Amino acid sequence: MNKPTAASWKTFAAVVTAVAAVISAIAVLLNALGVIHVPAPPVATPTPIPEVRITYPVGETVVDQTQTIRGTSRSIPAGAVIWVVVFSPDVGAYYPQDQPAALEADGVWSSTAYIGIDTDANKRFDILALVADRNIQDSFTAYLAESRAKGQWPGLRNLPAGDVPLSRVSVIRR
Repeated sequence: MNKPTAASWKTFAAVVTAVAAVISAIAVLLNALGVIHVPAPPVATPTPIPEVRITYPVGETVVDQTQTIRGTSRSIPAGAVIWVVVFSPDVGAYYPQDQPAALEADGVWSSTAYIGIDTDANKRFDILALVADRNIQDSFTAYLAESRAKGQWPGLRNLPAGDVPLSRVSVIRR
């Protein structure tokens, strides 16, 4: 048997390419005629962007120290929760509330928020609602456990990385 030369390999490659082109053209023709069906490539479905809105209280409302916060939501990712955080501009700290909001199947949610201390009457606070993934939940849970153990709630100077408030209202404490 003769050893193949570079020229014979080039000829072989050209023949294979031509045969593949003919087969592809036949498949396109048969698909167009409805004889065979070549499915279209799958189209990636975009991941919906989470939406969270505080519906009560509305901005500049005078609120009690303990206040129920209500809202609506859509497209909350699996494993994520809605978490209410109170921000004190006077202190410059964020206060994650005791637990994630109670979320109903229709996207309506509620959470109890503790706004300031007894001496904070007539002070402004911001109420934030955010979507917390597992890392953010763990961060808030650790902060709350440490605060309970010490009996002090110093707040967080910054929200955990990746934590973006999706809704924010300013209120005045009664």
